[in-house]
Amino acid sequence: MVHGRWSVVEISMLIDAHLDLAFNALGMGADLTLPLAALRDSPYGREAAARGETPTVSLPALREAGVRVAFGTIFVQSDTQAFHLVGPTYHTPDEANAQGWAQLRFYQALAAAGEIRLVTDRASLDRALGGDSPLPGIVPLMEGADPIRDIRELESWIAAGLRIIGPAWTRTRYSGGTGAPGPLTPLGRDLLREMDRLGLALDVSHLADESFAEALRLFRGPLIASHANCRALVPTDRHLTDDMIRAIVERD
Repeated sequence: MVHGRWSVVEISMLIDAHLDLAFNALGMGADLTLPLAALRDSPYGREAAARGETPTVSLPALREAGVRVAFGTIFVQSDTQAFHLVGPTYHTPDEANAQGWAQLRFYQALAAAGEIRLVTDRASLDRALGGDSPLPGIVPLMEGADPIRDIRELESWIAAGLRIIGPAWTRTRYSGGTGAPGPLTPLGRDLLREMDRLGLALDVSHLADESFAEALRLFRGPLIASHANCRALVPTDRHLTDDMIRAIVERD
């Protein structure tokens, strides 16, 4: 708004830092290759509508909107967490691992089918941002690190395309999270050190306050908050205090 009149801003590219594409497809039955209207009219869409929800994302919709890059999550939820979404849960680290790998392979299959392109290095990022193709570039991001059974597995995840990890959703074996306060666990400290060594990025979204503070002390690599709001406006532990936001800005 400028002097009481709306100004027009041209958006040259769109980047979405958090989409649960694989979970919605594998866990909820969404056919993401459908146009948005058809997805809403599918069994998945009708079930969502019955819960008062409206599907807003499909791959044709991303292409139509001109989204250049999206962070596609690998997301699993424990049956013991403080809350959970509709959809499957895991009971053991092995189950979390299997669900996580299925989701990463889903993104690989979409890329093989020509529906997306995986962004795993600077060259593929530049191609996605350059817009030489309508296909969105997908950066694999793990939300909640429980699919990683042991930090010795990290290199195999990286080789398959994983580039960003958020240790928490609610509490995980690695950290406190939303609705579940607490510090990093010993496993979480080891995970961050190994992420640092291997060049992965850290997503601080959902980290409990104690875990957030400890993570910033331990981890010196690139970090983001992929999907979070201001706690001053939305006063829950899900969101970032002004001091947290300043700390992220200070890390560039």
